[in-house]
Amino acid sequence: MITKLIIHHFKSIESIDIDVSNVTIFVGNNAGGKSNLIDAIRFVRDSITNGLDRAFGDRHGIESVRQWSPTRPFRMAFTICLEERQFRGRYHFAVDSASGGWRVAREEADLYERDNDYVVEELDEEGGEPRFVERIRHVRKNMIRDAKGNCEYTEWDRIEEEGEDNLDIDSFYQHPGLFDRAPEKRSVRAPQPDELGLNMRLFWEFGALRSRLTNFQVYSIFPNTLRIPQDPSNETFLVPEGRNLASVFKRMRRSSQGVAGINQITEAMQSIMPNLERISVLTVGGYLVPQFHVVEPSGRRHVFNVSQLSDGTLRVLGLLTALYQVPKPTMIGLEEPEQTVNPGILTVLADSVKEVARRTQIFITTHSPNFLDHFDPSSVKTVELIGGRTRVENVSPRQIEAVKERLFTLGELLAAEGLHG
Repeated sequence: MITKLIIHHFKSIESIDIDVSNVTIFVGNNAGGKSNLIDAIRFVRDSITNGLDRAFGDRHGIESVRQWSPTRPFRMAFTICLEERQFRGRYHFAVDSASGGWRVAREEADLYERDNDYVVEELDEEGGEPRFVERIRHVRKNMIRDAKGNCEYTEWDRIEEEGEDNLDIDSFYQHPGLFDRAPEKRSVRAPQPDELGLNMRLFWEFGALRSRLTNFQVYSIFPNTLRIPQDPSNETFLVPEGRNLASVFKRMRRSSQGVAGINQITEAMQSIMPNLERISVLTVGGYLVPQFHVVEPSGRRHVFNVSQLSDGTLRVLGLLTALYQVPKPTMIGLEEPEQTVNPGILTVLADSVKEVARRTQIFITTHSPNFLDHFDPSSVKTVELIGGRTRVENVSPRQIEAVKERLFTLGELLAAEGLHG
């Protein structure tokens, strides 16, 4: 998961350096820059997946993306640090303007991986048949690209001997000198100055880093989109506004993991619709339509369609599907999940977020005191626009102390005075 975000000169963000966790909630006034923080991660994803040209084009050009400057244009830069049990990674790139376009001023990729099942061949001391044994292998990979497009790749590795104590992962990541072999090196020249090496796949060795950086989906579910009969879709994930929800449900029915996800969605939805028995997908004239099967207290069964459900109910369905979909993104963003949802129902969403966050990293923007009260203050970041620049900080110690002493809840402080860094 991502542990640190460093962003320079992206939209309203001049310079931020923040630590993030399994659940990170951005709170602040409208136009403060909350969505810009989510979009910064999405911009990195789009730049690696589709290229800088598409990433800028989808956002109406570089002038709409780069922070405004009255004189010389700013250099945009992004750094993302990741950490998992047996993985460490860091990716950085910076972009300058060039003759009405842009060029990559610098790019760095760095990762460490530990393979506990690495198989090596050992020769018998008496000259017999060789045997294959499992060893632990530590690998560190680094790539640096300069403004001229020159890329230098370096790789270190170490295979632990039998009986050797397991070495500390962070030590390997921070100190390449611990590796006991001469590093492998090679040089490559990037063919395009305006595209990233990870997008052009100059180095296949960074596939593990690339896959983690690009597996991010952001959701702002539109209830009216869910009411429209949907075309069948083979897209991997639920799309941001939910227009392929019926196809996601239909596909989830085909696997035991998917069925378990549907059961979790149904169970959560029963907090809103107590008589709900199950959710199915009906095919009508080539289109897909969700249906809601209910059982009345009398025992009679009947079906509701999407036109008979409220905006809030449909939006909760879409958000729950985003959280429990199979396959699941490794990172999910939720934009203001409280919209059109009754405050009492937000408990269902908050509980689902905390459950899914055990396996998936979640970023949320919100204005809702009721929703905020379900989370620890340590997961909340205050977002304020000061002097035209977005500022992101932890909740102030004074406000955290008030919550700890139960003088106020976090939501009450948000409603009364706003949360501040």
